[in-house]
Amino acid sequence: MTRIASLPGLGVFFACLLLVKILISGWYLQSGPVSFGSPRLALAVNEAQAEPSSDAGRRSPDDILDTLKAKERALAEKEQLLSRREKELEPLKEEIERKMAELNELQATLTEFAKKLADREGALEDKKIGHLVALYSAME
Repeated sequence: MTRIASLPGLGVFFACLLLVKILISGWYLQSGPVSFGSPRLALAVNEAQAEPSSDAGRRSPDDILDTLKAKERALAEKEQLLSRREKELEPLKEEIERKMAELNELQATLTEFAKKLADREGALEDKKIGHLVALYSAME
């Protein structure tokens, strides 16, 4: 009897795990690209945008070269930052994938458990109906 009494609790547990899986999946799929801009990069971009393009013809080659070098440095900083962030996020991604695999296994277990429970309930209902048929058949 205690094993049957613990079945609803186990079902609730698996239902909660399934809900967590759904929530994590939704969060993971809806999270868009993350922007990790540095202040120096923002300043370089703002300076480059602040310079009017009509002055490009009047600027000296050294000014243009300095601007290009500043942009190149900013891009290199951004690339380093992105590389560092990717390395930081890799373990988290692996953990999420591992947990998703666990949740998929739990979902399969829960589905199997629900099928077994439905079969047992159907068998119990058939047994009750069979008992009632026998009872009414025995009546005069």
